[in-house]
Amino acid sequence: MIAAGFCGALVPALRVGDVVTSPRIFTADRIVGTPAEKRLLAAQHDADAVDMESAAIAEACSARGVAFRAVRAVSDAADTALSPELVRLLSGGNVSPWKAMRALVRKPALLGEFLRLARDTNLASRTLAREVMRIVTLPN
Repeated sequence: MIAAGFCGALVPALRVGDVVTSPRIFTADRIVGTPAEKRLLAAQHDADAVDMESAAIAEACSARGVAFRAVRAVSDAADTALSPELVRLLSGGNVSPWKAMRALVRKPALLGEFLRLARDTNLASRTLAREVMRIVTLPN
């Protein structure tokens, strides 16, 4: 089982678009939005990146005897701060266009964060796709 997706960098050495694989990924139960919290998690868990899914998938695979590997592309660097408004908006997992528009009307400065997130996620998705293709096409 390969769990592919995005992660946040916890260490300065990782840049947007870099790929991280298990076991260097810590799974949190929420979006980690501040550089200070990212540094703390890196130190506490000896991890390079953070996501919200890998541990649960790894546990389910382990219980069934299925080999597991997490492959994550960095969508936000360790020094990137996410505003509390953006964290709240993204925390639901599924952002509706209407909620995004309401948030922008209330706080137009979010547009810059939206554009940065779109640019960085686009870059991360391209490198993630290349890495997953490399992994699945490796000779046995």
